[in-house]
Amino acid sequence: MTILSSLNTSLTSLFTFSKSLDVISDNLANLNSAGFKANELLLRDLGNASPESFSQSYAERGQGVEVTGTIRRFTQGELRQTGTDTHLAIDGSGFFAVMTPDGIRYTRAGQFQVDAEGKFVDAVSGAVLQRLSDGNDIANLVISRTRTSPPQATKTVALSGNL
Repeated sequence: MTILSSLNTSLTSLFTFSKSLDVISDNLANLNSAGFKANELLLRDLGNASPESFSQSYAERGQGVEVTGTIRRFTQGELRQTGTDTHLAIDGSGFFAVMTPDGIRYTRAGQFQVDAEGKFVDAVSGAVLQRLSDGNDIANLVISRTRTSPPQATKTVALSGNL
């Protein structure tokens, strides 16, 4: 390994470290945003992949590392009580479909409120929460504030499990 290739290997690792700090900083800055999903850096080894290289020592093959991109981690986040009845959360995979002026968008942020027309709207953007109608068409989710359901007593309870 020559001095120039050693410097190149070192520079690739410094560049990768810098990009890693960018991704970590972005994750920390947005940590408490509603529906936030962290990014993860994807890296690729710049080693020589020719069949002859497998017989060489590791030190002779190493040529550094390269950033190939980022991916968003869609793992389940923490579910918290907010004290607001219209705040929703998705437990598991999936998204809320909301209608914006630009069309349907998908989000995991569930900070909704009911507007004067009874539509569930995103508290920040004003996008309207969507639902599937009877004909499997997408429609606005509208809740009438005056509609109530009479209470019904529970008649049966089923319990199963192992002790």
